[in-house]
Parts: sequence; structure tokens; C-alpha cells
Amino acid sequence: MASLTDNKVKDTYKGLIKTSDSAEITGEVQLSDGDGNTIPVYVNTDGVKFTGKVKDKDGDVGTDGQILFSTGSQVNWKSYNYTHSQTVASANWSISHNLGYEPSVTVVVSNQKVFAQVNYTTANSLTISFSDAQSGKAYLL
Repeated sequence: MASLTDNKVKDTYKGLIKTSDSAEITGEVQLSDGDGNTIPVYVNTDGVKFTGKVKDKDGDVGTDGQILFSTGSQVNWKSYNYTHSQTVASANWSISHNLGYEPSVTVVVSNQKVFAQVNYTTANSLTISFSDAQSGKAYLL
């Protein structure tokens, strides 16, 4: 740990995070480091705003349609929905969605929502069954 004897805090701890104006937080303020470099984070007494990229444990930024997902020990970007297009009519649609959970399913045939039997085979796949062959889309959330 650095010594503060005859030193200013800002000159000793360059990694210090502070408000950009060094004042107490009374409204929204941007953070900066101890060397005066701005950080793309704003804080106020009831929230935080990010103006830069939000990265996961690998340094990856999310893409459209993804959420930051906690595994319990780290965070990763993950898709939170999946759309399956069944172009060839079939009485059983096998869907590998790789969402990692049992999603809610909406089935659309000929532009109409329909009811069908959904069987979750794993956390990443399911089967939709009909009484006769159908084509259409399944929206998974």
C-alpha cells in the first residue's frame, strides 16, 4: 500500500474511482479515475447508468436479443429467445434452441396461434406434437 506522507490521495492512488467533480453525489455524476480519466459510468443516489459497452467475463459485448446471464460464479451473454421455422409440414417438430431452460412456447400456423403438445426433452431442446402434419413457426421465450 502506498504511503500518504507528503502526498495527495489523487497522486498516490491513480486507480481511485471518484466523481468527476470530486463532490458528494447529489445528482447524476460521471465517474473518473484518480488520474482524471473519465469512466463511462454515471451514478446518482438511486441508480447507475452505463454509457460504454457492458462486457461479460470473456470481455465480449452482447448482441441484439441477448441478456447478461449469471451462472452463479460469472456472467455471460445469452440469447433469451429463439424462433423456429418449420417449413416442411410435420406432426412432430424437434427444436434445439440452446436457451438452457424450458422456455414458454407460442406456436403459429397459417398466421394463427394454435395449441399443441410441448414436450421438454432437455434444457436445450423440445418437441412440439400435432394430430396432423403442420408447418409454421414456434416462438420461444
